[in-house]
Amino acid sequence: MNDSLKRHFLRSAGGAGPIRLQVEQQHEEGTGPVLEYHQPSILVGGHQRADLRLEDDEVGQRHLYLQLLDGRLLGIQLSPRVTTRLGTESKESAWMEVGDTFHVGPFAIRYLGGDRNPTAVLMAGADPLAAGSYPRPAVVLELIKANTVQKKGLLDRVVTLVGNGPVCRIRVKSSHASTVDCSLVRTAEGVWVQDLCGREGLRVNGEPVNTALLNDVDILEVANRRLRVRYERSPAEAKRTAALVRRSDIDPESVERIMDPLLDRVADFQAQTYEQFQETMATMARMIGAMLTEHREFVKDEMERFERLARALADQSQERAPVEKSLPAPEVAPRPAASSTDSAKDFGLPPLPTSPDREQIHAWLQQRMNDLGAQRASFWQKLFGGVRTRG
Repeated sequence: MNDSLKRHFLRSAGGAGPIRLQVEQQHEEGTGPVLEYHQPSILVGGHQRADLRLEDDEVGQRHLYLQLLDGRLLGIQLSPRVTTRLGTESKESAWMEVGDTFHVGPFAIRYLGGDRNPTAVLMAGADPLAAGSYPRPAVVLELIKANTVQKKGLLDRVVTLVGNGPVCRIRVKSSHASTVDCSLVRTAEGVWVQDLCGREGLRVNGEPVNTALLNDVDILEVANRRLRVRYERSPAEAKRTAALVRRSDIDPESVERIMDPLLDRVADFQAQTYEQFQETMATMARMIGAMLTEHREFVKDEMERFERLARALADQSQERAPVEKSLPAPEVAPRPAASSTDSAKDFGLPPLPTSPDREQIHAWLQQRMNDLGAQRASFWQKLFGGVRTRG
């Protein structure tokens, strides 16, 4: 995990500075070194990749997991073999206050604090490992096999452990899985995944990672399993809502009671709008189909009339050149184009004057061309107007 990502995760978890721990042998209070961690997750144990490595037979490979949440430090016992004590009490998980000490085998780990920048982690209860401790926005994990969704699970805890051990809430039944492979941590920015020295490590979208902020539809690969992340709402929107709640000092549960009905109404409205759109499109398709069926004969007649009009216009174009060439001759032969005259009469055009001069012929031809062109240009308007009137 690079330094910039470490600090990003630290800020997202409510930290403004390093976590300070003092490690010492029991009964040697105040003599151990002080360690600073510029990250919100600390794995304590004998594993060679542990953040705080303690070598002793009474210390498990993955013994204790420390996680900063909303500026507070939570300790979670991972090893089922050896108990962990907070003060004089044996606990599986506990919040650590400044000055508190965890006893791990022969070692004492004292929390010396760290600069806090509390975030709006909307926990519904005191236990971040409990179901429903982070109810909104909902995040679903989909188990993907052969590009199909096999199972779905709701991620509604602030912290969720993944592996095949009893402490894990997402149990991976696989020979590739470790007792604890990783943790999933909810913050206002979204879901973070933190490697806890699992046997095969982690991959996000095919890239090996130690820590990552998961986006919508990202694929998390853990213990030879592929989990796809799906957000109900975008992390950015959830972060804005959480910040507003923090600034306004509003009870998170009250916000949930107010927002849930509103979100449900918005979802219902979107569903109704989509159904109405579908109905409108189906109605339009039926109307167009019925119109084409009912007015097929009308459309056919108008198309035949349009073809006759186009032929008449072509005839006029062909007549114009020979008529103009014949004008200088002293004798003007009678115009023989009976078919074009019939076409002119068919469309209500004026006849050619008897014994015309040059100007009359020009005027007559121009009028015929203009009238035929106008009728052709208005054909489609007339056609659809007639269909609309008949419908």
